[in-house]
Amino acid sequence: MPLVATRPLARQLVQALLSHDPNPYAILALDEAALQTLLRQTVGRCGPVTARRVLDNARQALLPPPDVAAVYAEALQADWQRYQVLLTQLTSLETQAETLVPSSPAAVLTTVPGISAFHAARYLAAVQDVHRFPSADHIWAFAGFDPIRSQSGDTCRVGHISKRGDPAFRHTLYLIGKHTARHCPSIRRTFQQARQRFRDPTEVRAVLHAARKANRLLYRLLIDQVPYNPNHR
Repeated sequence: MPLVATRPLARQLVQALLSHDPNPYAILALDEAALQTLLRQTVGRCGPVTARRVLDNARQALLPPPDVAAVYAEALQADWQRYQVLLTQLTSLETQAETLVPSSPAAVLTTVPGISAFHAARYLAAVQDVHRFPSADHIWAFAGFDPIRSQSGDTCRVGHISKRGDPAFRHTLYLIGKHTARHCPSIRRTFQQARQRFRDPTEVRAVLHAARKANRLLYRLLIDQVPYNPNHR
């Protein structure tokens, strides 16, 4: 599972273990008390059950020989250091967005509940001049969310999304859909209706429906440069 997809506590545990030593044999060398102390110092909390679970996972894992594991651990350590550098850069970009967005055309986007300055900056960076798009649906297609259509005779089939656009922009729209579905009542209704319709436990399709509605709203706000009014649909 990707680290960003894990739950917060599990993510903190993995990060603490990688920072200590990415070699699983280094974890196996610790007893339960030592591991508990390590995790309390780095994560801030760790009970005996959590420490025992981490050790049980390490003991049950199918590991390569120690000399091979050391080589893998060295590569993983380099990847982990790059990840930390990127995380620092991301934090810096979020801070810059807080400073720059209020004086940009994207300022109006932050009036939508759930849209942070960073989301607004990412959206405007991808769209650039909003007037070059005749409609919000053109932005949706620009991101690669438009469906692939195939026609045979009188039959037209709608398939998966084209993914012809920038994957980073698709990720931005997905995040916007996820956050506005939590905080913006009108978009939350769209999300809930889609979730009931598709009955998808992952909620991905519901989030995409929310993202499409949010995209239409953001497009209109950028065009009109008028703050969001919750009384208007």
